[in-house]
Amino acid sequence: MFGAIADYRFHTLAAPAVEPDVIDRISGEAFQKRNRKVVVALGRLPVEASYRHGSMSGAHEILYEAEFPADETLLQRCVRLCRTLCICIQSKEGDILLTNSGFVDPMEALRYSFSMLKGQFYEELAVGTDACFGVKNPASLLASHSVSNCTLFGPKNTSASLIDALQDNGIALDWSPDRAFRLSV
Repeated sequence: MFGAIADYRFHTLAAPAVEPDVIDRISGEAFQKRNRKVVVALGRLPVEASYRHGSMSGAHEILYEAEFPADETLLQRCVRLCRTLCICIQSKEGDILLTNSGFVDPMEALRYSFSMLKGQFYEELAVGTDACFGVKNPASLLASHSVSNCTLFGPKNTSASLIDALQDNGIALDWSPDRAFRLSV
């Protein structure tokens, strides 16, 4: 099957399972360069409309429940869950509080991720994301959740208006040309 689609350019490839050589082929330098650092997402899509998820670090354990829209089609769910927009929220001590993915809209990704921490208070959070904020500016949303540092991963433009807005809200901006979220299993 992979041979039939290998000549198409894509940014995300999602499948319930792959042959062992497919990961090696996709991870190859030429294939990654041609597709601008393609992401592979492996796993089954949840059939149920609600699910429980857990995240754990050395100091934290977070369990949350999420609901998919009841009228969502399987295609819509594929698009929602197989996107590469990822968010990672860390405490000022460097503990990972939450990692989240499966979003098309970068602002929705941030809002939804912060809603999972509702009722918990943290100071000086750090957010890392591969989302692109070319049109929508997240500075006020990040500031309202005590974010002091935002790291953007991947090849993207960092506009002067984004940099200025983050600075005006006391948020340091780090930028890495490399993607942080390359393989999800």
